[in-house]
Amino acid sequence: IHERDQSMDFLLILIRT
Repeated sequence: IHERDQSMDFLLILIRT
């Protein structure tokens, strides 16, 4: 179960932009 990891990844990608 790695659903929360995906959410964090999405946030990280947004911040990296």
